[in-house]
Amino acid sequence: MDVKELVAGREVDTLVAEKVMGLSVKELEATGEWEYGNHRYSTDISAAWQLVEILKQQSHCFELKWYDKHCFAWIGKSGDIPQYMDHYTGMAGTAPLAICRAALKLMEVNHG
Repeated sequence: MDVKELVAGREVDTLVAEKVMGLSVKELEATGEWEYGNHRYSTDISAAWQLVEILKQQSHCFELKWYDKHCFAWIGKSGDIPQYMDHYTGMAGTAPLAICRAALKLMEVNHG
């Protein structure tokens, strides 16, 4: 999976829910909870921010910056220096998608 190529939408939301948040999308669909919109991590900043808060609770640090028309989200271990840890960086035209890409990269690196 090339995280840089992921497009905002249900596929990314599913990956984030399962790989980062530890949720079972099948269970959420069975209860109808998936359809309420609480899990639109790649398109809704409040949902994406829930993701950031969970990662912070796991001792990760977070940085979000805009350059020109691109948003860069960086998530790493406490003590890491963002500019030297670009493999944890997600870039996109929106903050929610950049956050999702960075979180998925972090999971890819740390969990294979």
